[in-house]
Amino acid sequence: MRTELLAFVVCISLQTPGQSFQLLPVDVTTNRLSLRAIELVPGGDYICVGGYRQSFSDLEHGFMARVSPSLGSIVWARIFETGTVLWSVSKTANGEYVASGQVIGNHGFVIRFNPGGGVLWRTDLFGGTDLRCVAESSDGNIWAGGTIGKELLACFGSAGAFLWAKSPPTGVSSLTTHLIPNGAEMLVFGPETYIPNALDQQASVRRFDLSGNELSHTVVGNNSGAAEIFYDVARLSGGEYALALQYVYPVVPFAGRQEIGIIKLDAGLAYLPVETRAYIVPSRSLVSPRIATDPSGIYLFCTQNSGVDGGAIA
Repeated sequence: MRTELLAFVVCISLQTPGQSFQLLPVDVTTNRLSLRAIELVPGGDYICVGGYRQSFSDLEHGFMARVSPSLGSIVWARIFETGTVLWSVSKTANGEYVASGQVIGNHGFVIRFNPGGGVLWRTDLFGGTDLRCVAESSDGNIWAGGTIGKELLACFGSAGAFLWAKSPPTGVSSLTTHLIPNGAEMLVFGPETYIPNALDQQASVRRFDLSGNELSHTVVGNNSGAAEIFYDVARLSGGEYALALQYVYPVVPFAGRQEIGIIKLDAGLAYLPVETRAYIVPSRSLVSPRIATDPSGIYLFCTQNSGVDGGAIA
């Protein structure tokens, strides 16, 4: 089986006005891919994780792959058992990678692997869990976040031993989607419903110490008039944070209009008046913006829906 996976990157510079667009076609010999997360590799390659279907009726298989835009192909790919999906990937201090996912409808798991795709260990968590994000803390442990009907944080040793799991105090957020180490703390991000507009899922930002104790909780957004849906976050070289949002206008005269964009927070997590958006016509249906960064800019990767279970990556 063979299909074309057309990928391109929308590169938005936050340092200079305007937008630039870069087309990066990638020929991948797999079928029905759903991109969930990307990590840039030194040299210009990407580590990609997500779900893979052999057919429309097939259950997802988790996949991870190293993609080379310069070669126009995949360097390596690993496919996991039926009924799994990988949600997140992150680089460790020693140049290895950790990814988190779920055996769908059953339990979450964490995988550690080397740059060549060799799996070093896999640890499965208890039933009812779903691990949507993963990161190495400054003490070398591996944190994973997700849900067990409410927010969930779990911690593993560097060799995969389970250390602890807890559900922190929560407001209206029930899902941890991103983890960013911050010295002796871990920053925890997730979508939080904005009560005046139930379509809004603005970014919830929590600070935790390395024992999993919550230190602070804030909700950030720019209240733009559109429903703001938080999808991704990355820390920039200057210590600021870039958040990827999808904007949906539910009322006339802009009903159906969709935009993807980036807002910034300073190093103290305060909102900065810098915002960049790209208007997406409804027929393109680009959703779920994901961020990757390198010294040349900030990249948004978006899924383009073209069927029941998605289509090309854009």
